[in-house]
Amino acid sequence: MAGTQRTMNGNQTHIIPFLTAWDPSDLPGGSVDPLGFDRGYNALADKILPGLTNVAAFPRYFGLLCAGALLGPGTVSPSRTEVEERRDCILRLERLWALAVVLAAEDGGPDASGVRGVTYAQAHRDVLARSGSRRTSTNFPLLTRQVQYGVLGMYGNVAHGMSLVNRKTLQLSADFGEALGHAFLAETQIPKSVRDAARDSSADVGTDVLRSWGLRAGLASKSGTEEARMLDAALRLDGVPERVNDFETPTVAI
Repeated sequence: MAGTQRTMNGNQTHIIPFLTAWDPSDLPGGSVDPLGFDRGYNALADKILPGLTNVAAFPRYFGLLCAGALLGPGTVSPSRTEVEERRDCILRLERLWALAVVLAAEDGGPDASGVRGVTYAQAHRDVLARSGSRRTSTNFPLLTRQVQYGVLGMYGNVAHGMSLVNRKTLQLSADFGEALGHAFLAETQIPKSVRDAARDSSADVGTDVLRSWGLRAGLASKSGTEEARMLDAALRLDGVPERVNDFETPTVAI
């Protein structure tokens, strides 16, 4: 913020620019928050839309995360091995889903942009095409570190804040997480072979089956009524959005 100082010299007024205490260019590190509003802004935003960021911006990923956890072991107090199995189930489903969306986009289906690791899924699609294979396992890479940069890393903390899943055990909440996972599985009509491949690392699935599923389950595909309803309910869980003046209550539109 630039300040000005006015001095009189006869009939002329001279404007002398000077730096004020609030000018970010005069602060070390190039601060872009000289008035200190950022902390309050982030706290308010986190109350209205808990944990959502410009990175975790696609609601469909929450359904995918809950569906993957739902396909894993259902133990209430899981052992470390069972938590790892649940995690691996989520990762396998994410890889199959990313490939499904990429395959669906080939035939004029929903755009695959926004899929985390889309270039990895496209590379695996090309490998399958060159080999003439019409089936795939889940043993292909998605991102350099899928746990950190995929659905678990980018959406896991947000899903925890929305009371969808316990980030430590990957156990779903009965009211929201389980319902959202069931809605995603049912409303995208996930094929049995995809469920089996997510649960079993030795199983494979046909690319035609994946392509068909990708048309229904992509980021740009229309979500089912129950999936959208459960996400909307999770966002309204603590009632804060209902009480904030001058804000329109957020409604999940997928």
